[in-house]
Amino acid sequence: MAQWYACAVVAVFGALVGSYINMLVYRLPRELDTVRRRSFCPHCQHVLGVVDLVPLLSYLWFRGRCHYCQQAIGLRYFLVEFFLALSASWLWYEYSGRKNFMILGFVLLAVGVALILIDFEFQILPDSLTLGFLAFTLFMIFMRGYTVSSTLERTAVGLTSGAFMFALAWTASKILKQEAMGGGDIKWAAAMGAVLGFPRIVVGLFLGFLMGSLIAIFALAVLKKGRRDAIPFGPALVLGTWVAYFWGQNLWDWYWRF
Repeated sequence: MAQWYACAVVAVFGALVGSYINMLVYRLPRELDTVRRRSFCPHCQHVLGVVDLVPLLSYLWFRGRCHYCQQAIGLRYFLVEFFLALSASWLWYEYSGRKNFMILGFVLLAVGVALILIDFEFQILPDSLTLGFLAFTLFMIFMRGYTVSSTLERTAVGLTSGAFMFALAWTASKILKQEAMGGGDIKWAAAMGAVLGFPRIVVGLFLGFLMGSLIAIFALAVLKKGRRDAIPFGPALVLGTWVAYFWGQNLWDWYWRF
């Protein structure tokens, strides 16, 4: 019973974080203040009250509409809060005995959600998220092992991963005669290396490129995107990072036993 009670408590925390992530997704790419400005309706700009800001429940109570102007609020807001609430509960249930792994995993999921949504809409990966997560990862690794060597090892993997992505982007740009990959993708690749380490970074990059290819095929075949249209690669890298963080070692071991 105590375990399920704890899962419910952390689910509430996850929903609160989801609400904050929704705010970042809206404000960061529009270069709006993310600290001092109070929450407001994206349609009428009316400042929201406490009753409007209860994660999950406010959306359901007002049936997905602004309390003041009655304009529809995107389902995305509810889904982000629900996903992070569910994720927090799952992480506590599965990894409560590995606190650092659990905390870093939750931050990875939260930051990843923000990056996916921003990249799909604006084709950018903000430095405050990619580099901020990189710094947080190295801090957590240092705190977990209290050794400089482990931190330097992950830093080296991150630099190698970022350098690999930079070289790939530079080569592709020369071949295609246009920018093939944004700087945000390169910085996130560095963060991937730091959070995953070796050999999970290999799994993460492989899955990222695989899912990126599938997204590109879907965009070209179904969405009728042109060959020179921008197709976000960040979401694929984030998804690859998620899978590799939690199951990368198992996939790596399975491959070499296969």
